[in-house]
Amino acid sequence: MKWVLRLLLLTVLIIAFVGMEAFWTEMRVIKLKNNMGSLRQIREACAAYASIHEGHYPDGTTSNEALRQLFISGLIDDEALFSTSGLDRMSTDRNIGTAENGYLQALAPGECRLNYIRGLTAGKTDPTIPLIYMQFAGDDGEVWMLSYTEGGERAEDRTTNGAVLQEQNGQQVDIFSEAYLKEKYGIDPKDILKPEGPARDVIAIARARKWENRRYQATVIAIICSPFLLSRLLRPRPKANTPPEMPAP
Repeated sequence: MKWVLRLLLLTVLIIAFVGMEAFWTEMRVIKLKNNMGSLRQIREACAAYASIHEGHYPDGTTSNEALRQLFISGLIDDEALFSTSGLDRMSTDRNIGTAENGYLQALAPGECRLNYIRGLTAGKTDPTIPLIYMQFAGDDGEVWMLSYTEGGERAEDRTTNGAVLQEQNGQQVDIFSEAYLKEKYGIDPKDILKPEGPARDVIAIARARKWENRRYQATVIAIICSPFLLSRLLRPRPKANTPPEMPAP
C-alpha cells in the first residue's frame, strides 16, 4: 500500500511540473504574439505615413518624438502599442492630448519601448534595414529582440544577453549594434533613435522573472507534498516493546 501512495504522489508531482512548464510556454507565446502584433501595426502606420510624405518616414530627435507623428497624422491613437505586454511592460496613461496641442501628451517619456532608425526612404533604402525594434523580457531568463525591417520583414530573435549575434569575418557580431549598422548599412549612430525616459535593464528583469517562476513552482510542489509530509509527521509512533518485569526473588 505504501508504494502505491508513493507512486501516486510522484505521478502528481510530475503532472504538476509538466503542467506549469506548459503554462509558462503558452503565456510566452501569447506575449510574443501580442508584442509582434503591436509592432506590425506600428510598421503599417509608418508605411502609411511614408506613402503620404513622398516616401519619407517620421522624423525626430528621439523615437518618442518621431513616432508621435503617427498620432498627429491620425494613423494611430493607442499608446499601448508602443509598450510591451508582460512583466517588464511600461504603463501608459492613454492620454495622447488633442489635435489642438499637437498631441503633445502622446508617447511622453517612459511610454515608448521602441528603437527607431530615422532617415530611411520607402522604396529607395535597403529593405533589410531594421526600422523599429525593441527588447522584451521573457519568462525563463531569455531576452527577445523583436523587429520589423523597412521592407516589412518581421523577426523574433531569442537571446541570453540581448545581443542578436551573427558570424561576420570569423567573429560574432551584434546585428543591432551601432557599429554593425554603420558598417553594414552606412547608418549614422545619431540616426538610431532611442526612447526617452529611464533606461530599463531588460536582462535583469528576465533573470528575476526566471527565479520568480522557479520559486512559484517550488511553492506549488510543496503544497502538493504537504499532506503527505504532515501525515508522516503526525502518524502515531508504535510503542516500543518493553521486556516483562521479573518477579523479585
